[in-house]
Formats: sequence, structure tokens, C-alpha cells
Amino acid sequence: MGDDLDWRTRRPAALAAGPLGADAAAWNDLLFAHWPVPASSLAALIPEGLQVDTFQDTAWLGIMPFWMDKVKVHGLPPILGARSFPRS
Repeated sequence: MGDDLDWRTRRPAALAAGPLGADAAAWNDLLFAHWPVPASSLAALIPEGLQVDTFQDTAWLGIMPFWMDKVKVHGLPPILGARSFPRS
């Protein structure tokens, strides 16, 4: 692939340097599920000093289940048993 088509050259920020940057991974069966929740019911569940973020005076609870495979970490050989997660 030429440099003009390489996605790494078109990023607005540089890729993380260092040995632990992920080279590749496939996200599978990803679901974005969101429910409106009264902000007052979440306030007691978050750490002190933070506040519940709202949109049009409503807080939203989001759950994103997924599993990954084909995980490769930059600078490391494939790690036995760590190419996918969660593992059942």
C-alpha cells in the first residue's frame, strides 16, 4: 500500500509510540445500547468530584458488549491465548 493510501499517514494525531501499541484487532458482535436515566439516580454512583454528563437534561446509561480476536500488540510476538477476549 502506498503512503498516499496508508491510513496511518492521514491521522490527525500521531500513533502512540512504544512497544505496547495495538497493531490490529477485530471487534465482533459490537452492540451500542443506551437508556435514558434520571441524572439524580446516577449521582451517588460516580466518584466524588465528578458530575453526571447530560444531554437535554437527561443522563444516558450505555452498555457496549463485544468480543475481540486477531489481537496483535506492536513489538511482541503472538501471545498464546491472548489473540482473543473475552475467552469462554
